[in-house]
Amino acid sequence: MTTKPHDRLHAKLDRLEAARRSARAKTSQVLSQAISNLSERALSQRQRAAQKAIQEALGKTHGVRDAREIAFHLSEWFEEAAFLVALQLDPARFSKAEIKAGVSDVLACVLDHVWEAVRVAGGPLPCLDDETLDGNDNEDR
Repeated sequence: MTTKPHDRLHAKLDRLEAARRSARAKTSQVLSQAISNLSERALSQRQRAAQKAIQEALGKTHGVRDAREIAFHLSEWFEEAAFLVALQLDPARFSKAEIKAGVSDVLACVLDHVWEAVRVAGGPLPCLDDETLDGNDNEDR
């Protein structure tokens, strides 16, 4: 037997998933001219080519293994990046629910990949101490 809160949560998740699918469809529509209606296979090939280009560009300074890992982390969130670009190109096309779903995907996926790419590359990582967690990053307390 399901409870009403369970049913409400399930309905909310269903709406979020529908908005996510719709946002991705609209992202494809907005970017279709930029990517010339390429097939999924062609897009995948371009993504692999981009990964290889990153690897080759970074291979000498970071080593082959680290360059491969950096390339992976910078290209793994292609759909989220496409959503952000599409949103900036045509924000009126997206509903509030689609924007919430797309932003949710970005927030859930992108930070970990960027953080890991920066870590592998040896870049400085931002400090996540108590001061920044509450949104107040003033140092003059």
